[in-house]
Amino acid sequence: MRAATHRVYYALWPDAEARASIAAAAAPLVAAVGGRAVLAEHLHLTLAFIGAVAPAVVGALARLGTAIAWPVATLRFGRVEWWRSSGALVLLADDPPAALGDARDELLARLAAHGIAADTRPFRAHVTIARNVASPPPAHAVALEWTARQVALVESQPAPGSSSYRPLALWEAHGAGAGFHVI
Repeated sequence: MRAATHRVYYALWPDAEARASIAAAAAPLVAAVGGRAVLAEHLHLTLAFIGAVAPAVVGALARLGTAIAWPVATLRFGRVEWWRSSGALVLLADDPPAALGDARDELLARLAAHGIAADTRPFRAHVTIARNVASPPPAHAVALEWTARQVALVESQPAPGSSSYRPLALWEAHGAGAGFHVI
């Protein structure tokens, strides 16, 4: 029998207003290219993908996230890219704040110090807005600003034709250990 695991990642987690704004900006782009739009309630910006972990590790990940001084980060999205290899259509942030990159670097260092492997590819601050996209979008201007105030430890669960995302822990962005709660 295979041991139960949780597929997890850390992400900037938009509030309802930001989700609605991102979804509204994404709608004409997704309509132009087809594919499968990411549901508004699943929109996020991944900071560190970890993957499958044992249930006992989830608590350690939540405690680890509490130790980070998560900054409030204002992100401006002005570009759309189609990532052929994954079939994803993404909104790219223009010049993400250095403090966000610093917090991500600290997170990766703390994960490594605890023996937890994470994806360490260079950080490209983006929000995936569609999957299964077969061709690039027509030229389209995007002007979207999102002030991210929450970071989440999120579990990804397979769902028919998609995945479902569920925050396991949330942190208010503004300082170490502030505003933490487990959902």
